[in-house]
Amino acid sequence: MVIVGLYVVHLSKYEIQPWDEGLYAVRGESIVRFGNIIDQSEHALGGEYSSTPPPMASWGVALGIAAFGRNTFGVRVFSIVCSAICLLALYSICVRHLSHRSSLIAVILLATAIPWVVYSRQAMSEIPLITGMLLCWSALYLAANNRIKNNLLIAVALFAAGFAAALLSKYVIGFLPLVLIILVWENSRAKKTFLVGGLIGFALAMPWFVWMAINHQAAFIDAIVLRHLTEVVEGNSGGGNYLYTLNQLIVGQPAFIIAIGSVIALTRTLRKSFDSEPWVVVAMLWFSIGLVVFTLSATKNPHYVVLLLPPAAMLTLWAYERVTRRLKTASVYILCAIVWTTAVWSALPSLRGDVKALHFSPLVFVSIAFIAAAVFFVIVFHRKKFFDGVTMRMVQYSLVGLCIVGFTRAAFVVWKGRPDDIKGGKAVAAQLLESTPFNKHFAYLFHAQNVADSINPQLAWYTAGWMSNWDSSYTYTPHAMPNDSADVGIAATTVYQMPLYIVYYHPGIAKEQQQLVATTAALLYDVAEESGVYTLFRRR
Repeated sequence: MVIVGLYVVHLSKYEIQPWDEGLYAVRGESIVRFGNIIDQSEHALGGEYSSTPPPMASWGVALGIAAFGRNTFGVRVFSIVCSAICLLALYSICVRHLSHRSSLIAVILLATAIPWVVYSRQAMSEIPLITGMLLCWSALYLAANNRIKNNLLIAVALFAAGFAAALLSKYVIGFLPLVLIILVWENSRAKKTFLVGGLIGFALAMPWFVWMAINHQAAFIDAIVLRHLTEVVEGNSGGGNYLYTLNQLIVGQPAFIIAIGSVIALTRTLRKSFDSEPWVVVAMLWFSIGLVVFTLSATKNPHYVVLLLPPAAMLTLWAYERVTRRLKTASVYILCAIVWTTAVWSALPSLRGDVKALHFSPLVFVSIAFIAAAVFFVIVFHRKKFFDGVTMRMVQYSLVGLCIVGFTRAAFVVWKGRPDDIKGGKAVAAQLLESTPFNKHFAYLFHAQNVADSINPQLAWYTAGWMSNWDSSYTYTPHAMPNDSADVGIAATTVYQMPLYIVYYHPGIAKEQQQLVATTAALLYDVAEESGVYTLFRRR
């Protein structure tokens, strides 16, 4: 709860992010303003483009805005509440199979994983989906507990709510709770909960899907198709890097490299584990299938890795307890060496950049020397009886150390933000809104990766309906340039149309290319605002 409290710190300081938080924010506000709870197509950005994804995140935003007003806290509070529920549910699941200490460490490792910190503080769909999954899991354990009065009824209701929430958070992946069928074979009450709760949850979610299918037909069906598995969506690609998702995982939480070893170990004893520890098989399937799918997916999005973090925490602490119980000195040393190495990799972004660029800097050589020393230590000392007494403490201190470092990193991200956050939309929007007594139009100049880039969800949120066509008297004209370079001809066309303001959006564009646009605009415009990845030009 201390960490969840930390999440609230500076929650309103950092701007609403364009993708996908801004899309959900505008949808949520439209629900509050227009009462379009089921279908927001008329008022969502791009119409069907952003209104056809499942609505759970948008409903959460609407609840937050209704309770706390149209502000950043209102947009994000639902996600933080879901994150808190996830952490509590994770502890309740782990403590049934692991020690109290291990369960707490699992929660801390998850709560301080950087992707979890970042996306728990944004209005995104991954956290509500995981909340639904863990609620379903907890419901099965509740059903199996005969000591709680009316527990079966409560468990069915909890499973139904969790399954409906999962289905209404993500297409296809929303069926993730069905993997829990592994847990119900030997308990009739859990089986009833799974079947009855699943049917009720499915029935609760289906009206939205039926409504959208009837009213949007081909557009809705097309949205269900997971094109990001075979096509690059919105320019998000790891450039064919099949290690992208794994790298995001261990950079976000180095201890989760242990989860990879857990999966390998479990595949060797799958049948035995299925009979004796079905819960860890569920975690393995959740983690390994997700990792394979996201690795092979053409689209690489940093927030995909969030879905892998809870099972990674479970698998990591499961492996920790198995290793420390057996006290095999060599295994402990190897485990510690791997975790320390990934911790160094995670802590040094410059090292990752050098390796990616194949630049053998002094930092790379020092890191190689560190790894060699760790390997040497394992080879030379793993059979020395002198070290037998410290093996358990080594792993404990390593995990506790990672918890402390993780909390420090999480606090830094909360306090300072991330370098790759999109900034500037709020400042630009403020100047545009100040001009509304005499100006209700601006030109939007951007670099297009796809047709949806003419919509800027961050700017749309901060201009309060200007870019979402909620008031026909407010308009803007998009002008698309190539996705990685300036086009002087398009920039000149925008300039000679002579709107009062030109908003130039340029994330990831080289300074030289930005200067070409600025030089073209300088013929008739002055720079009114430069903030983050935006430049606002005002006509002289």
